Amino acid sequence: DTGGPFFASSCGTTTGFDVELDQRSAGRTGVSVCNDDTGFVCGRGATLNSTIPAGPGLHALIVDACTGSGAYQVRYTLGACTTGLTRCGTCVNTQTDNNNCGGCNRQCATGQFCRGGQCLAPPANDTRTGATVINLTPASQLLSANTTNARNDTAGTCGCTSGNDVFYRFTLTRDEIVYADTIGATWDTSLFFQSSTGTNLTTANLTNGAVCNDDGGLSGCATGTQSQVMARLAPGTYHLVLSGCGNGAAQIRFQHLPTGNGAVSLLTAGRGLVRSGTTSGTGRVTSTACTANGPEATYYWYTCQGAAAGTFTASTCSRASWDTSLHQSSAARTTLSLCNDDACGTQSSLSAAIPAGPGLHTFYVDGFGTSSSGTYSVLITRP
Repeated sequence: DTGGPFFASSCGTTTGFDVELDQRSAGRTGVSVCNDDTGFVCGRGATLNSTIPAGPGLHALIVDACTGSGAYQVRYTLGACTTGLTRCGTCVNTQTDNNNCGGCNRQCATGQFCRGGQCLAPPANDTRTGATVINLTPASQLLSANTTNARNDTAGTCGCTSGNDVFYRFTLTRDEIVYADTIGATWDTSLFFQSSTGTNLTTANLTNGAVCNDDGGLSGCATGTQSQVMARLAPGTYHLVLSGCGNGAAQIRFQHLPTGNGAVSLLTAGRGLVRSGTTSGTGRVTSTACTANGPEATYYWYTCQGAAAGTFTASTCSRASWDTSLHQSSAARTTLSLCNDDACGTQSSLSAAIPAGPGLHTFYVDGFGTSSSGTYSVLITRP
């Protein structure tokens, strides 16, 4: 007989009296290996591990009691586990087993999980059902996040999404451009959008947009191991998921701005740009800075980390035959929207300060009144 590790436990089976277990092997130095309940967490039960010596001989397991008597059950096994596993009735990984965390029969409390042999309490937004609800009243905000004690519940369509993840939920009541980044995080993050039911979004519906990003950020932004996403989303409920190859604390910059009823176009940087189009139909973006409630054409752009502040200008002077209004929004600016109606007759001229740093920006060619619309061209300088 080769002998080997022996395990016995009354944990979870006997509750009527205070069980003590004693395993004896006549040929072993230190004949008795005994345990009452010291060092274990199963109340009045007992657990022991011993080694049965090889070769012929007599062995016994004695079920005793410190106090009381009654019916009992004892689980026992003899034999070694494979490398990395521990014999706890069955072979388990005490680094990850919720019922044997850090040792046999050390059960994690309800809601906790075992990692590294310790029972950990996950963050409240560890799962989709517990997602943190994002208040969409501000156009820009920083969301606190920490994936250290989170688990992996889902995966995105880009790299580094199989690590610990946390969830955020938001509900749009109108068509909007939604932007998020982890710029400033010190570990390898990823960000991605999902539907209300956890299906990964597959298209951003925007030039240079991204519904899942690990490294590098949006086109033209070198974010390293930090992430940027941006998508045009219809009304509905969505999730933003933070994951990564590493884990830790982060701040998610979350921004959103509405789109008008007409065309939505990326606006590149430059001076003396001319953009042309036609507005028609029923508008859906109204500027409170001036009367601008006609149908709109929407232009958008994003800035990268380290972007300098600048000045945006736009003019429809002598470039439209109807009563235009121009307004520009920057999600991170204290004054969200700046607007001009009549600068040159019934046409418009606008100058707006664009804040430094990463973020989302939009510009709208609009009309004064719901019936003001038509063909236009606009002269633009965009930093």
